[in-house]
Amino acid sequence: MKKGISLLLWTPFVEERHLPILAELRAMGYDGVEVPVAPGEDEHYAWLGGELAKLGLATTAVGFLTAEEDPSGEDPALRARAVERLEQLARRAQMIGAPLIAGPVHEAYAHFPGPVTEEEWARAVETLAAGAQRAAQHEVSLMIEPLNRFESRLANTIEQAAALVQAAQEPNLGVTFDTHHAH
Repeated sequence: MKKGISLLLWTPFVEERHLPILAELRAMGYDGVEVPVAPGEDEHYAWLGGELAKLGLATTAVGFLTAEEDPSGEDPALRARAVERLEQLARRAQMIGAPLIAGPVHEAYAHFPGPVTEEEWARAVETLAAGAQRAAQHEVSLMIEPLNRFESRLANTIEQAAALVQAAQEPNLGVTFDTHHAH
């Protein structure tokens, strides 16, 4: 069995000052870490990937979309920004050696414009498929993490997340389950 831990316990942006924590986690027997890859510049993640490799820590990535990048939004510009953001997250995941990025990659985090409509769901599926295709260019999988009803509205259950994956039909799109967010 392998053990991993989310670095969100310490920070949403891993910096040089966190390297002693990473070394301590490795010494404690952790095999890997989940790294937030949303803030900052790409160059930072290239540097961080090297540091994590030196420590021998395996990686996964975590990221999210905002209301300005809503994959279910009516405005095509929102959906285009969502695809661009998903590619950016995948590129950063690749830079840190992560084969996947998990999180609310299927919708804008904590954005509640109203009950989900069929049109929004269909737009989210289309945008997710396009984002997964872009992520595949970086050899990264997108893993939908369904969140509780206080953080998410499009997929609160494994069943809802699986329906999105099934509808998008992309081989590098899947579901991950986080017991912290499951209610």
